Amino acid sequence: MMDSTNHKHKNAEILGKRRRLQDERLKRTGLSSAVTSCASDSKWRRIFSDLHAQLEDQKKHSGSHTLVKVLKSNEPFEYRDLLASCFEETCFDGMSGPIYYREIEWIEVRTGEVILEFGCEVDFEMNDGLARIYGYRT
Repeated sequence: MMDSTNHKHKNAEILGKRRRLQDERLKRTGLSSAVTSCASDSKWRRIFSDLHAQLEDQKKHSGSHTLVKVLKSNEPFEYRDLLASCFEETCFDGMSGPIYYREIEWIEVRTGEVILEFGCEVDFEMNDGLARIYGYRT
């Protein structure tokens, strides 16, 4: 049986391999020179924490509308109850596996009447009760 230290070390190795693969995929798409990064892993964690704190009451009353657009896809997909997801150091639980923060082009969340405020500089737009938060700008 693997002890806790060995398990953490093995997970760190696997995560490192996944990150290198994601970097290679981004380079191969040719997008790496056509986009400007707006959010790092640590910034996404702060963004999700701030969203959760500000929209917790809102989502109870109006449901949860979230669209997620990742760099490797042409179309965004709907993600139900995103703010209830399990957020890790570099990813959150996706419907078919982890979604790495570095792959998020943008997310769109329903804010209703809430005017979002973030504890760090965030590239976002608000329009008609929706906020679009950018990980990359093209």
